[in-house]
Amino acid sequence: MAKDLRSFLAHIKDRILYIQKPADPLTEMGGICQLVEQPVLFENVKGYEGWKVVDRLFASRELVALAAGVPVDGMLEHLRDKWLRPPAHEAVTVDHAPVKERVAKGKEVNLESLPVVVSSPKDSGRFLSAAHLVSVNPETGDLNAAFSRTELKGKNLISSGLFRPDTLRNVSLHKEQGQKTMPIALCIGHHPAFDLSASASFNHPGYSEHEMTGNLLGEPVELTQCETVNLKVPAHAEIVIEAEMDLTQHVPNGPFGEYTIHYGYDANGYGSRVTAILRREDAIYRHLNATRFTDHQVLTGTPHAVQIYTDLISKGHQVHDVDFPPYGSRLLLVIKATPRYDGEARDMFLTACARNAVAKFVVIVDDDVDIDDPRDIFNVLATNADPVENLMTLEGLPSNALNPTARDRTSPYTCTGPKILIDATRGSTMGRPERRMEMERIGFWPGINLEDFL
Repeated sequence: MAKDLRSFLAHIKDRILYIQKPADPLTEMGGICQLVEQPVLFENVKGYEGWKVVDRLFASRELVALAAGVPVDGMLEHLRDKWLRPPAHEAVTVDHAPVKERVAKGKEVNLESLPVVVSSPKDSGRFLSAAHLVSVNPETGDLNAAFSRTELKGKNLISSGLFRPDTLRNVSLHKEQGQKTMPIALCIGHHPAFDLSASASFNHPGYSEHEMTGNLLGEPVELTQCETVNLKVPAHAEIVIEAEMDLTQHVPNGPFGEYTIHYGYDANGYGSRVTAILRREDAIYRHLNATRFTDHQVLTGTPHAVQIYTDLISKGHQVHDVDFPPYGSRLLLVIKATPRYDGEARDMFLTACARNAVAKFVVIVDDDVDIDDPRDIFNVLATNADPVENLMTLEGLPSNALNPTARDRTSPYTCTGPKILIDATRGSTMGRPERRMEMERIGFWPGINLEDFL
């Protein structure tokens, strides 16, 4: 049996908060998703009889590890070995597809029949926040699946703000070939391993995010041919929206609450005319609430943490973990490492900056710091870091338009900004052993378990 959203929900059923009281996707669900810290399943969707809505599948690092099929201890190392490599399982095409149990085409298409949730109070409309936009490279035939910022504009019209390199490349290649439209498919609701792969920006010539997901699932991903566009999509998705993207037409897109916990600008998206909606008979709508501190930050940070971890390890640095804490909105990167010589922390900083354009603050901490605990991080920032000696600032590096303090955010080609290193370690093991001993941190009493006394 193929792994899908339903098999994952069954696997984590004891972790899910089931909400049986009526909840409105336009005025209530987004606020509830901001408040919960566990997977949530809405079983009574106001105005959409028979539908269920699910979110917060990445509410903890443990859930990320469960979705990826790796242990939470040493998660990045396991993801590097399992994920960042050519596919172990080629995707296979099947005729029978659960996502085709109900098919609407032409005049039957009605996006407003879907329980699309409003994430933040001042969003310009309803966004398909969990949808993976599938497109094809017209030269190679390689598929690409990536998140986009897609807003509903009517019963059969959407606007997609595009940010991912491979999607933008496919748009450019279609234009270069003189094509005025590009077929797309928006896939909603699958095993969360698909979400991880769709949020990555790995270079993958010759295969797609679907095969990357197969690496995580340990099985071939089953694809099925679309009904009205020449694309293949996951056969076990909950919903697929097929459309033709008009490469000559821009449609307003936003504002939309972004992972920075600010409202993003109008992305001036491409308009697409929807040609078909495929879905399961009892489809579950997968929502991905964008704010405040939700899965949005975790999903966009995890793949980049894997890449940075891989780069640092390949250079011989003794790195234990890398994380983009959700509260840092992708602008804060924490590296847990053991520097051995003076200047090594700066070397790690430069390596991380070369890999990632979004991180604005890079904090390096020792291996005795729990990087999942903000108290531990801020403690060593306050005690270990010298405001003069342990800071390094670089100006004029590539940045991201969603960074509120970036320079010239009007274009990704001109957007730059400074990056700051804060070395919050006790110094290098070989260069400053005495300092490390003098600044030894107090740990927990060994052998004490509170449950033994309750």
